[in-house]
Order: sequence, then structure tokens, then C-alpha cells
Amino acid sequence: MFLFFLLILSVALSPPPPVYAFTLIGGSALLGWDTEELVINVNFSNCGISGDSLKRITEEAMDIWNTSPTSGISLRLGSNSTTTPKQAFTELAQDSPVILCDPDLAGTLGLASGSSTNIPGVTIASLTAGSGLHIGYGFMLLNSNPSDAARVSNLRESVIRIVIAHELGHLLGLGHTADD
Repeated sequence: MFLFFLLILSVALSPPPPVYAFTLIGGSALLGWDTEELVINVNFSNCGISGDSLKRITEEAMDIWNTSPTSGISLRLGSNSTTTPKQAFTELAQDSPVILCDPDLAGTLGLASGSSTNIPGVTIASLTAGSGLHIGYGFMLLNSNPSDAARVSNLRESVIRIVIAHELGHLLGLGHTADD
């Protein structure tokens, strides 16, 4: 009985196993955004589904991050944007960070225009001049190519929420790991 109690006590006092789900983009020197509240603007034109629905789904995805007990940043939905995917990709968005729908995601990414990417979204977060090691620019492109099976209008709301929450992680400076 004493050995059983000792075994239970040693398991209870053991440190938790390491978590491998995320890695920082750019290594451990990256500091993320230099703010406690990140306001993210949106341009949901050309999405193929209601902008109001996408705003609600985006707020729900933001709540996933906002309720994380170890998060040091709060996400908030900002205003409507007129930024285009091409402007965002060439770092001309004046209202970064911004979420956009892209009907030619493959073309924006430099692939053959109109070809299928087979991905529902992509996010770019980068350092900008004067930002030091903080992210200073970022955007998320949601696939709205009408001929692409991975377009957001083809997905259930629960899947869109997961895609946006996943891409928000990238916007915050988190990358994929080999354990993904």
C-alpha cells in the first residue's frame, strides 16, 4: 500500500510533459506583436458567404485565443478594410493586421493564376523596419477561389472557425512543428 501511495505521489508531483504543438516563427528571439490588444481588420468581400457570418465566426475563433490562460495578448475584431490581397501581399496594407478573402489565392502566392492551392487559408506575419524583434505586419488570406474545393464557402462553419483560429496562431507568430 505504501508503494502504491508513493507511485501516485511521484506521478502527481512529476512535471507535465513538454508541449510540442507550436514553435515560434523565427526562433525564440521573436517577441510577437508589441501590444496587449491586437485589433484585426477585415475585408470579407469576395468570400462567397455572408460577411456577417464570417465576422461572427472570426470573433468565435478570436475567443479561442482570448480565453487561453497563458495568452499575453487579446484579439479584437476591428473595422472593415478596403485592402486587397495583392496590397496585403506586397506589404501595402495600411490597416495591418487584416483578414481578407482571396478569389485568386494561387495567383497571389505566385502560382499559376486560377490553379488550385488545396488550402483554405494562409497567413503571413513579418518584422518591419523599426519593429525590432516584434511582428509589425501581418495578414490572413482565406481561399475564396470559386473553382477550388478548399474555398471557405465550401466549408462548414465549425471548420472555418478552426481554420481561422489556426491562422490566427500564425498571425501571432506561432509556426508549425514536426508534431503538427
